[in-house]
Amino acid sequence: MVSVARQRGGFQVGIDLPNVPQVVELPRERQDPIAAFCDVHMRHERRLAESSIVSYRRDLERLQTFLASHERTLRSAKRDDLRGFLAWMLGQDYARNTIVRQVAVIRAFYLWATRAGFTERNPAVLLEGPRQRLPLPRLMSERAAADLLDAIEAPHRPGPIRKQGMVKDQAQRFLEATALRDRALLELLYGSGLRVSEVIGLDRDSLDLDAQAVRVWGKGSVERVVPISDPCVDALRLYLKCPAGGTLWPNAVGKPMSARDVRHVLRRRGGPNPHALRHAAASHMLDYGADLRVIQEFLGHASLITTQRYTHVSHARKRKVYQGAHPRA
Repeated sequence: MVSVARQRGGFQVGIDLPNVPQVVELPRERQDPIAAFCDVHMRHERRLAESSIVSYRRDLERLQTFLASHERTLRSAKRDDLRGFLAWMLGQDYARNTIVRQVAVIRAFYLWATRAGFTERNPAVLLEGPRQRLPLPRLMSERAAADLLDAIEAPHRPGPIRKQGMVKDQAQRFLEATALRDRALLELLYGSGLRVSEVIGLDRDSLDLDAQAVRVWGKGSVERVVPISDPCVDALRLYLKCPAGGTLWPNAVGKPMSARDVRHVLRRRGGPNPHALRHAAASHMLDYGADLRVIQEFLGHASLITTQRYTHVSHARKRKVYQGAHPRA
């Protein structure tokens, strides 16, 4: 215990406080650069999503393993070592987009490492990788999207009761609540063009049904307000009447839904992956004349280049319609 003297009314009062351990920062050469980069810089300073942090850590550990096999470390690596690593990845038949992402991670790491004093020079300053190929997303038609959403109805009969001790009425209510949840969830994915990570991160306070808007935290913890469609508002009003626990989107065991749970919902409903609904939302808006800048803000894209992918989808679709309808095509 530590005794601390405090002045109170002219008297010295001794107060015993528990020993508080001092936080001593290790010298740079004894710190783990990957842990410092991922757990401190990316998580607390950049506030990246956990999935992004896991990806950064995996990519840097892959580089670290390669360098160790050549008696190098992340601190001692030179530009030729990094180029050799990329050549090794090409020889191991890594996907082009994986290598492109790896280059971006290496650049980000060494930019931070140089500024933070982990390395004296930045060996990745002129590092180049293969150009990323951006395949056109497979477009879901308006009719297919409408059919997917309209087909979700609460069942009139309960299905097999799989939970031990669940009576028939409880099973019926469970299936009805699940159907209402699925409808509201998919209406948000398509109607508001949200990322699956954005949807599962929502809570009830994020929704403003009177204003028909939802407050979303996107990539890089950037907040934006996105409009909600009329069918989505109706679906949410019905769903929010269900008895709720501590999460907006509970799974079958009452825990918050994960991205895998959402993909399972779409698979069970005969739909595409969640990102295909987001692609469809952007492309359909573009077909109806929405401005590209508006779509960029709507989707939360940091760069307009990302949004411009949808112009290629729209043009390809129009070309197909033209070739099938015009007599001179």
